[in-house]
Amino acid sequence: MQRNTLRLIRELQTLNHANLHHLQITLVLAQAQGECLPDVPSGVNLIDLGIAYGFRAKTLGKLLIPLKNCLQQQQPTVILSRLPCFNFLAVLAWQWAGKPGRIILGEHTLPLGRLMATEGKKPGLVGTLSQSLAQWLYPQADGVVAASTGIARELQKTLGLDPDRLQVIYNPVVNEALKIQAQQPLDHPWFQPGEPPVFLAVGRLAAQKDYGTLIRAFAQVQPHYPSRLLILGEGSDRPLLTALIQSLALENVVSLPGFTANPYAYMTHAQALVLSSTWEILPTVLIEALACGCPVIATRCDYGPQEILSSGEYGWLVAVGDVAALAQAMIEVLQTKNGGSSGLALGAALNPQVLQRRAEDFSMARSTQAYSNILGLMP
Repeated sequence: MQRNTLRLIRELQTLNHANLHHLQITLVLAQAQGECLPDVPSGVNLIDLGIAYGFRAKTLGKLLIPLKNCLQQQQPTVILSRLPCFNFLAVLAWQWAGKPGRIILGEHTLPLGRLMATEGKKPGLVGTLSQSLAQWLYPQADGVVAASTGIARELQKTLGLDPDRLQVIYNPVVNEALKIQAQQPLDHPWFQPGEPPVFLAVGRLAAQKDYGTLIRAFAQVQPHYPSRLLILGEGSDRPLLTALIQSLALENVVSLPGFTANPYAYMTHAQALVLSSTWEILPTVLIEALACGCPVIATRCDYGPQEILSSGEYGWLVAVGDVAALAQAMIEVLQTKNGGSSGLALGAALNPQVLQRRAEDFSMARSTQAYSNILGLMP
């Protein structure tokens, strides 16, 4: 979400400059830290509240007063809140500050109680409290933007939001910078001529991504179809995944090199991008892969993959946690890309031009214009 927010800011700045309007963007962060911080565009007023962000009850109190004070001092014309699970907090601070300007909520994840249930955790006080507060406060916002139709339906279901107050705007993903990065040379030994095909995964090494299922599926593919698996990302599950790779004797064909600033060059050269998640909202990595012309295999999880891939028209969809089905999809990609027949009518899913055209539905230009309209930034 952080990268998408920065992309949106840059595009709004560009659009504003082209239309010769005065637009001052202030980015308010709970805590100014992380790998994306150096990418904050110039000209943005950055405010660091200095509060460690977390899903705990005391976080609510710690954030509320500084956020209220910030809004009183800044007196914004319009507020776009993107606080994961805590957007209701922005509404509360906005009300306490005297309602300066309009407030729009951008939802990019599940309500906290639902999110914790999805991860097998009990909602507890924070989840229960956040649900009640959201049901009370969300309807008081001037509008709510959902990142996918799936999350829009979830908000209607869990918060009772009026559909007329909801608007689906896809995250700004595809732009010229992405396309330029996708064509940069890739200096990696696995992608040299004559090397076996490489399956790619990109994302945090976390339980949600279910890389254990992916690694086990690859273990079924590799003995019959020489290939490799590269997982770009970092996270708390690294020790578990490393141990699994070792237990399956895959150390020479599965690699976890960590985070990379340019995964797009890898997507351009990969056999396919594989997303094995147990849940998503609108997985940016699928859109990025399509923009690079890379075939995609994804789980049919809530929410996003089916929406992006049009129920399987633009890629392979398999059940969550199904090792055998995921392995079969990987085999079908290998077979069809090498002239074989998969038994599936998925010609579009292997055509780079078709995939790239689909990705344009998630372009920066479309998303930015939609955000500009709902925020009332342009006449």
